[in-house]
Amino acid sequence: MDISYNSDIGNMDLNVGYGVAGFKIVSALERQGHRVLFADNEPPVEFFFSQPEYWDFSSDSQYKIGYIPWESTRVPASWHENVKTADEIWTPSDWCRDVLRYNGIHNVKVFPHGVDHAWEPNRRNIRDQFRFLHIGEPAYRKGGQMTVDAFAKLFRYVPDVELVIKAYEHHTLDLRGLENVTVITDGIEEPDLIELVQDCHCLVYPSWGEGFGMIPLQAVATGMPTISTSVWADYRRYLDPLQILSMPEPSPWPDSHPGMMYRPDERYLAMLMEEVYFNYDKYSNIFFDRAPQVHLDYDWDRLVSDAFDPIVKQFG
Repeated sequence: MDISYNSDIGNMDLNVGYGVAGFKIVSALERQGHRVLFADNEPPVEFFFSQPEYWDFSSDSQYKIGYIPWESTRVPASWHENVKTADEIWTPSDWCRDVLRYNGIHNVKVFPHGVDHAWEPNRRNIRDQFRFLHIGEPAYRKGGQMTVDAFAKLFRYVPDVELVIKAYEHHTLDLRGLENVTVITDGIEEPDLIELVQDCHCLVYPSWGEGFGMIPLQAVATGMPTISTSVWADYRRYLDPLQILSMPEPSPWPDSHPGMMYRPDERYLAMLMEEVYFNYDKYSNIFFDRAPQVHLDYDWDRLVSDAFDPIVKQFG
């Protein structure tokens, strides 16, 4: 079947989650024998992988699927007209689905994100240095500064513990003069990102909210102990017992994320970081043992097939 894939050009960068996820969806469709065309008005179905303010479907005669991830409990007012142009709305998690319904957006289907097989399970060994990892700067909601602050309280004077921060092009962090924090701002391809994750011991991800949440999913797929908030995550069962306590409160960024978000508890975060450091073998075994099931549950080919098969049956 021919399927039109459409997205805002800014969401096609393979260095960020949106771009990676879109590429994985297209690749899975092609592996299943479909021909995927970009922004083409001939296929019977168009899948618009972008937030609603960018939706510009190629043809009124196509069956139109709009894809929406989101991170707070209110959606921008500018969305409400554009969401009416889609025949179906898809979103990555039940939390996102419930938020959209709460905001009056209906006909919503959950299409979770997958994890590539290249993120293979790896039993990590601690040799000279224990490495915490945070990914997400300069997005404020991902909790980079909270990670640095918790790390400073625990490990400022512990030379064999390092915090590695992978940022996108630049960062906004106050590093507090910490000598055992390394910030990487260079763009890296997926194989190098996988190598970085495999070389670290624990992901720290105190996010206020995620639409995708691909970073923790990729980490747990490698068997990495992952300290993360979890309310928004489709895979939250796999984050236990390292889920950061979080509480809903008004968004600190109401212009971009109106409504409520989930504030991570910094003291609880620090407690979990200390717990993992002192009991690493315990948590490494827990996460390594469950990693194969993560790959089964979040296999891209299966998820894409589950999502698109009814569409293919109807229009193919």
